[in-house]
Amino acid sequence: MEKELSLKLLNKIIPYVKYGVLSLFVVVSPIFLFQNCSQFADPNDGSSSSRLHSVAEPDPNHVAETELAPPCKQLRIANRRYMISIFTDVFTAENGTKAPSLESLTFNWAEKRGAQLGGGCDVNDSLSLIDCANDSNGANLPIHNDSNAVRESFKIQMCEELLGTATGLQIALSKTGLDINALPDATSLNIRPVYELFYRTNEIPPYFTQTLLQLQSDLKAKGEPAKEVWRGILLVTCESPEWQLL
Repeated sequence: MEKELSLKLLNKIIPYVKYGVLSLFVVVSPIFLFQNCSQFADPNDGSSSSRLHSVAEPDPNHVAETELAPPCKQLRIANRRYMISIFTDVFTAENGTKAPSLESLTFNWAEKRGAQLGGGCDVNDSLSLIDCANDSNGANLPIHNDSNAVRESFKIQMCEELLGTATGLQIALSKTGLDINALPDATSLNIRPVYELFYRTNEIPPYFTQTLLQLQSDLKAKGEPAKEVWRGILLVTCESPEWQLL
C-alpha cells in the first residue's frame, strides 16, 4: 500500500522536477556563456573590463577597419569624334588619297560606338540618322567615357587593318617624311614624327623611344625587312592607349 502511494506521489512530482531543472538551465547557461567570453580577452589581463577602457595596446583579435583610399582625379578619355579625326588625318595623304576602307572602318569601329567611346549625337543635324545610328537615345550619351577594354579593341582593330595594307602603311609613313621604298633605320630623331602622328600634345618620353628602338632590334634579329620594322613601330604607337588622354 505504501509502495503504491510512493509511486503515485513520485509520478506527480516528476513533471515539476523536470520543469525545475529546465528553469535552472535557462538561468545558469547565460552566466557560463558570458564567462566563456573571457577566452577572447588577453590571458595576461586580469580583468576583461579593463580592456574596454584601454586604448594603449591594439587588440590582436580585432579586425582592423579597411582604410579609405584618398580620392583620385578621373582621367578624361577622348571620345569617338577625336578618334575619328586622328585616324582620318593619319591615313589620308596630302593629295587626298585615303587608306583602303578608311571611312567604313572609322564608321563601324568609332562613329557607331558612342556608347563605348563617348560622344553624344545631334538629332537635329543633317547626318543625325548616321551619327545617331537611327536611335535618338544616342543624344543622351556622355561626351566622354571611361577607358575600357572594349573601346581599346575597337581602336586596335582600326590600327591593324589600316596599317595592314601597303597603301595605309605608305600614307602613314609619308606623313612622317619617310619613303616606303627607301626606309632608314629607326633613330630617336625619326621616331619622333611617328609619335607625333598620334600624340598631338605630348613630348615623346625616353622610355617610349627606347621601347620602339628595342622593337626594331628584335624584328631585325628575326630577319624582318625595314618595311615590317616600321610597320611594327607604327602599330605599337597607334595601339598605345595614352594618346587618347585629354
